Amino acid sequence: MYGEDGGAGMSYEDRGAGMGDEARGAGVGAAVARDLPQVEEEVRSRRAAAERDPATGLPGLAAALGELSALRAG
Repeated sequence: MYGEDGGAGMSYEDRGAGMGDEARGAGVGAAVARDLPQVEEEVRSRRAAAERDPATGLPGLAAALGELSALRAG
């Protein structure tokens, strides 16, 4: 990408700005912090059900783990 002066434009990587925000997951932290305990409890509950009856409990555990993974991925 070229700037107005015809030179190469600077990305946030070039300036060093924004990397900390990206690494910290800024902007999604509040939603994750709010939803994470509920989703983790759902995983614990589904795991217990899967241990009691794997045939019926494992699909629910897989779904709960997928939701947890998606939430953490942000």
